[in-house]
Amino acid sequence: MTFTKVLAVVLRTRYRIFSTLVNLDRRVAFAIVAPVLIAGILIATFLVPIEIIALRHVVLSDKDRLDAESAVRASLIQVFGGIAVVCGFYFTARSLLLTREGHITDRYAKAIEQIGNQSLDVRIGGVYALERLARDSAVDRETILEVLTAFIREHTRTGPQQPSAEPVCADVQAAIVVLARRKNVERESKPLDFYHSGLNHANFVDGDFRNAWFYYCRLDHAIFSGAALNGAALSFCRANGMAFTGCTARNANFVNAVYTNGWFLHADLTNTDFYGCDLSGSDFGRRYAEDGVPPCPPAILANARLAKAKVTKTNLRGVDLRTVRGLTKQQLAEAITDANTLLPERWGDVDDDD
Repeated sequence: MTFTKVLAVVLRTRYRIFSTLVNLDRRVAFAIVAPVLIAGILIATFLVPIEIIALRHVVLSDKDRLDAESAVRASLIQVFGGIAVVCGFYFTARSLLLTREGHITDRYAKAIEQIGNQSLDVRIGGVYALERLARDSAVDRETILEVLTAFIREHTRTGPQQPSAEPVCADVQAAIVVLARRKNVERESKPLDFYHSGLNHANFVDGDFRNAWFYYCRLDHAIFSGAALNGAALSFCRANGMAFTGCTARNANFVNAVYTNGWFLHADLTNTDFYGCDLSGSDFGRRYAEDGVPPCPPAILANARLAKAKVTKTNLRGVDLRTVRGLTKQQLAEAITDANTLLPERWGDVDDDD
């Protein structure tokens, strides 16, 4: 991959710069601090004590004058010694910081080289090496997330903006797992970017993908069960047989997408936008014990937008539709309902975009 090679070269160069800075700091420290200390010691030893005693205008015997000069001299030497210790601590701490930064950069470059390797096992190792680096270096965390999402995009496309129809490979799944379990998502300044990725059969179970961008992705048989998808952008995607069971997708958008024959049972879809979405054959409905299957609550569609959505043979049994927006009687007639389906308080119109 071209982007990994370029990034590796940049990081190697950065590491050499850091190493140079470390050595330069040591030379600067020696060139500046050592002469100052020597001069200070000489001044403290020979000149300053004599001047201080003379400025007091006190008549002293030779013995008392020598004792006073020795006392002043000892105090000044302590002061300069303290300054030397502080300077030593400063330059040591700075050198350690630069050395640590250099080591992190070197590990970073090696991990980038690994994810660009031809071997699948090496690429997986590189993905997990980046995860460790993201934990060790808060400064580089978001850059590492961008590298991982770029890695996923590049490995799941057949061309520019052409998502693959093939299932994801183990290295891509490893990158998804790393992103799924990252911490402190709310502190991130940018959303995860999966634009035009082919994420078929990918496992996003219980992952944190709040506000992530999945625009124009292929998501056939992808599993988002239990995932956090609040504010996620899932519009213009194509998916068949995917699973959103038990996920939380408040304020998410599925606009003008295709999500057929999927599962949305027990999903929180409050304020979610399904405008123009093809949900044919998908399952939002309640599971009843008398049906011979474990009971399961239906999806929550409070204030969800279903204007112009296609719900042909979509299971809405037991679903509360009272606050949904834009759903028409014609649409609902094509869906599967039962006596426990709560109908909209306000029906939409055929030409209604709300």
